[in-house]
Amino acid sequence: MKLLLLQSWWGNDMNNKGIALLMSLVLIVLVVFIVINILNTTWVDVSESAIFRDRALAKINLISALNYATALLVKDAQTNNIDTLRDNWADKEEISKAFSEWAGEDVEIFISDETGKLNINSLVKQDGQYNANIMNVLLRLLKGPFFKLSAEDAQNLLDSIKDWIDKDDEPTRFGAESGYYKDLGLKYGAKNSAIDFLEELLTVKGVTPEIFYGTGESPGLKDLLRTRGPTTININTAPGEIILALGDNMTWDAVAAMLDYRLEQGNELGKKDWYKSVPGMAGVALDESIITTKGELFKVVVVQRTSATRRNLIALLERKGKDVKILDLKVE
Repeated sequence: MKLLLLQSWWGNDMNNKGIALLMSLVLIVLVVFIVINILNTTWVDVSESAIFRDRALAKINLISALNYATALLVKDAQTNNIDTLRDNWADKEEISKAFSEWAGEDVEIFISDETGKLNINSLVKQDGQYNANIMNVLLRLLKGPFFKLSAEDAQNLLDSIKDWIDKDDEPTRFGAESGYYKDLGLKYGAKNSAIDFLEELLTVKGVTPEIFYGTGESPGLKDLLRTRGPTTININTAPGEIILALGDNMTWDAVAAMLDYRLEQGNELGKKDWYKSVPGMAGVALDESIITTKGELFKVVVVQRTSATRRNLIALLERKGKDVKILDLKVE
């Protein structure tokens, strides 16, 4: 009897100790689980805080770089009456280096004179008729060695762009007004107002992706056109493809000579006919009615890189005299 009681007591005691041990293990696992979760949460919070900090610093540097670019353009207007690719604002390496040293971060700044491109909206005058000078430049561009359109296809394409912009609903020759797009089952018609974004051209009859974006060998319309700014083109900063289209008797060799000439320090670029000073071009006549030597529209691209992020800023600036105004601003 005593033996049975002893065994019973001993068994109960062992069971109690086992339960206590099991509960202890469960408690330890629970504590470890909680600690691990706290550490993970803390690590995530720290990591997210670091990313947030990097993004905030990047944005501050982007805006500061834009202010720096704006100051360069204002200073340039105070000292120069013309804009060329020899100006300080056009030296990407130098201005990026100067700002990066000040900011203590790797920042790239690129300023381009958009006035060197052609304003596609200037193709149509206020009365809805063609601006003949701009039309002729575009025809030469489309028929030239980069787009290689036939004279008929080039004219038809411009007719379609004109119909997209002009306010009436009467097709221009073989152009396209709203009826054309509706007959195709499209949910849009001709805009009948100015183009706001170049990408709109992709919806216009005759504008293919190859014409708009270009190919590996040739640029596209997106590289040569703009939708804002003056009708005139800055001959000092215009791409070679545009310069080639400024006159009937231009050749690519003549364009190459002009591009070299305008980069040479000391060469005078203040007059619209400076190209006549280029060897072999004394008898060349460009359409000076749409030529200027001054920039009014500038694009600023800023790239900020950190260990964890890369952010871009793209701004379109309008400079009138010594005043600079932001027309568009996008941070990516």
